[in-house]
Amino acid sequence: MWRKAARSAEKLVIVIANNPGKRPIFSNRELVGMIKTIVADIPNAEVRVVKNKYLVRYAQEIGATHVFRGLRDYKDLSEEQVARSVNKVIAPNIDADYFIPDADKFQISSSMVLSLVGFEGWEELVANYVHPAVLAKLIDWHYVRQHWRQFWNAVNAQDDETVMWNNIASRYGQDHRAYHSLLFHIALALREFDQVKHLVDDPLAVEMALWYHDIEYDPARSDNEARSADFACAAARKMGLDDYFGEKVANFIENANYAGSRLTFADKDTQILYNIDYAILGAQPPVYRRYAGGIREEFSHVSDAAFAEGRTHVLREILGRGKKDKIFTLNHFGYRLEAQARTNIQAEIESLKDF
Repeated sequence: MWRKAARSAEKLVIVIANNPGKRPIFSNRELVGMIKTIVADIPNAEVRVVKNKYLVRYAQEIGATHVFRGLRDYKDLSEEQVARSVNKVIAPNIDADYFIPDADKFQISSSMVLSLVGFEGWEELVANYVHPAVLAKLIDWHYVRQHWRQFWNAVNAQDDETVMWNNIASRYGQDHRAYHSLLFHIALALREFDQVKHLVDDPLAVEMALWYHDIEYDPARSDNEARSADFACAAARKMGLDDYFGEKVANFIENANYAGSRLTFADKDTQILYNIDYAILGAQPPVYRRYAGGIREEFSHVSDAAFAEGRTHVLREILGRGKKDKIFTLNHFGYRLEAQARTNIQAEIESLKDF
């Protein structure tokens, strides 16, 4: 539909707008990323996010003359007739043009695709209906969603599982999170956790710490760990878990960090949590560059010079920390990630010299 619209316009602006009647499974940032990948070969297309505005009013603001809409069936037509009438009251000079999908795509909708997710072989089936970039995100989303359900059942939590999940997804989906998001940071952390779960003394407490360790994240604040720990403690109480468990999770969150260049951990589980959290440093270069770029985006309120100075200081501190100058304190992580992490960090330090 975008390609059809792009052929009819000098410039095509693809708008992501929030619908209060729907709860999307992807954040605005994730949607923008996927759409940019899909339309990368359409030179006159760009993607924007619009909040709390009528679409036609936004079209007026940017000097657009037409709004393109898609019609899938008679239900869409009925709804669009009502929308067209209202839009003419709001913006009488904006015309609406409608596109009909090809015959083999009439049945495709987000709800239809989502209804297929989760069954055996769903990835191969869904690949027939969505772009590879969307399929990759759906795979990550399904993995994370199932992980949460399994955790919820394992701790025999009370309250409403879906409400608690929506709260987690909403917080990790905040617009300022370019790296510390559900389908980037948390998904990677959970995959690392699955590899070392057998080494953990209290896997349920460690997993809950992973879910909540960045639940409160404001790059402009220095107390994110403490605030996240308090949030996790309150969440454990809301789930009906005992206070000891909640306090243990909170301690994991607050203590799985480093102080200066020295690493000290009260127990093995805290040490494992630390290694999981920093595993991104040893990712393959494309993933690491995405992570580093995400950190820069999260600190967009800081000037280039100030960011380069602060980030370089942090990276050099990481290189020099720990026993025998190792970034990772456990062999499971060190064997796989240490060398690549040092290469990644050195490359980022070099790139920061150009800021």
